[in-house]
Amino acid sequence: MRRMMLTLQRIPGVAAVLLLAGCMQDGGPIGLDRPQEPETARGAFTCQVDVRGGNLTCKAEAASLPAGASGVILGGQGTYVLLASTNVKYDAGAEVFSADVTVRNLLTQALGTADGTNLHPDGVRVFFHTAPAVTQGTGVVTVKNADGTAVFTGSSTPYFQYSQVLSPGKVSLPRTWEWNVPSTVGTFTFTVYVSAAAPQETVIEPGLRIDVRTITSGNGYSCGLTPDGKAWCWGRGVQGQLGNGSTDDQLTPVEVSASGATFVSISAGNEFTCAVTSAGKAYCWGSNWAGQLGDGSTTDRSTPVAVAAPTTATFVSISAGSHHACAVTTTGGAYCWGYGGRGELGNGSRNDPSPPVAVNVPAGASFVSISAGDDHTCAITSAGTAYCWGYSDLGRLGSGSVLDEYSPVPVAAPSGASFVSISAGATHTCAVTTIGAAYCWGSNGWGKLGNGGGGIQFTPALVSQAQSAKFVSISAATSHTCAVTAAGEAYCWGSGSWGELGNGGIADQATPVAVTQPAGATFTAISAYGNHTCAVTATGAAYCWGSGADGQLGNGDTSQQNTPVAVSDVLIFAWVTPNEPADLTTGRTASGGYALAARPLHPHRSACPADGLAGAARV
Repeated sequence: MRRMMLTLQRIPGVAAVLLLAGCMQDGGPIGLDRPQEPETARGAFTCQVDVRGGNLTCKAEAASLPAGASGVILGGQGTYVLLASTNVKYDAGAEVFSADVTVRNLLTQALGTADGTNLHPDGVRVFFHTAPAVTQGTGVVTVKNADGTAVFTGSSTPYFQYSQVLSPGKVSLPRTWEWNVPSTVGTFTFTVYVSAAAPQETVIEPGLRIDVRTITSGNGYSCGLTPDGKAWCWGRGVQGQLGNGSTDDQLTPVEVSASGATFVSISAGNEFTCAVTSAGKAYCWGSNWAGQLGDGSTTDRSTPVAVAAPTTATFVSISAGSHHACAVTTTGGAYCWGYGGRGELGNGSRNDPSPPVAVNVPAGASFVSISAGDDHTCAITSAGTAYCWGYSDLGRLGSGSVLDEYSPVPVAAPSGASFVSISAGATHTCAVTTIGAAYCWGSNGWGKLGNGGGGIQFTPALVSQAQSAKFVSISAATSHTCAVTAAGEAYCWGSGSWGELGNGGIADQATPVAVTQPAGATFTAISAYGNHTCAVTATGAAYCWGSGADGQLGNGDTSQQNTPVAVSDVLIFAWVTPNEPADLTTGRTASGGYALAARPLHPHRSACPADGLAGAARV
């Protein structure tokens, strides 16, 4: 049911930073000297400080794309992080402006490493690329307490170092940034670069980020997000789940009527759909008999309605299940709503139907990913620990117990396993670890656990996979499972009677089989539900396969397809979108943001060593 799709997040109140590959300069710190990736080929943020107002705001500059460049990252080494600030203040007596800044890893592999395994001593560094410039008032502003200085694109620039090796989704400890600011200064500006050890290209496909979905398969329909933040859906529409104001089926994509909303995450469930906007608000549409739209009613809606979440909740991603939905907040909390008769809402009780309720997140844990299944829900913390709750029949919670759980309980993971992607299906659950291994648990009907065996697994069982294959995301459906590797290959296993495995046949498969991918296609995200599967490529092209009875393949007819077919219409379901304003502030603002980085579609490979550090990218 749940499928994990990955893209660069846009989160209010924080600024996302896109890092591009560079090389370690001889005898010292980080630099950028790759001529094929000029400084103009990146998005950038210019930051402004309002000293008296206690605000730190960063606005993305417009990026001009050089010839042969694309907004989608292909090849090379890439790193994505979020910076967030708290305790922004000005000490008038000491004439010091300060902010506590954290770094969060959005990749599915550890930062501060060269290959995902070996630690790199430099960790993550944040460089002040330009000296602070006073824009209101008089005086000179200087960085007070940077860790050191380094040559960075030809300038001497102070930096802060985050020595922690950040596992996927993990937030670092805060570092206090300080500036000497005379009382005569009202505002000042600066630009920032961020650098971290980058993964090898052969280890992970750059740009696979933590838990934001841009293409998603539902029960007889599918949806996707385009770079401009618009949602499009196709297939079964009887309950209004396509969001276009109609209940008719659609054989090709139709735009969701969103009244100008910019969506950054979308999830299709069982006849209802939910999405999160760039402002961190959640909307749902379609079937609502159990309150799964979260608007406080049980009335079906054929266009998006706002989820009645607490005003303090700012969402970053969302997951629609069979009859309930859940979303993760910027602070690592989670809310669920809809049918809760099996405890799948995670608030310690049984609720049916229910408006949004806070999940009982374990003490000290911070959720970075969540997946709503049929009657259970699972999530991953910033430390890579997996939790599940709800109906425990057939072992779908992975805790080793058959007892239903009304609050999150830890999955009995193998020793040392750290998870980066999780997907709750109908009667089974699957997850991927930081080293690219996949595990599944629950019912093994049709071979959907992928371990070559049968029966029930009450704790995670290792999925059989080629030794060289490293999975980065996974999607569990009703009777089959699919995953994407770091090399952009797709594999599926389980029931194949509708062609949902995409390998050209209809036989069930108890171990992963390669999807017959279109020539030249590199898949970056995959989503399985019911009897069909959809995926998106690195260039934003969407493909679907399996049952097409309701038009859910989006190719203009209702026939079954045993291999991927292109979704009709010229729509790009890309996961890197154009520049918009971004903020690095104490509180949320109306505009979330991210940086767009452009690089050549087929960049010339440099002679960078395997442990080369990611080069210039600005907050």
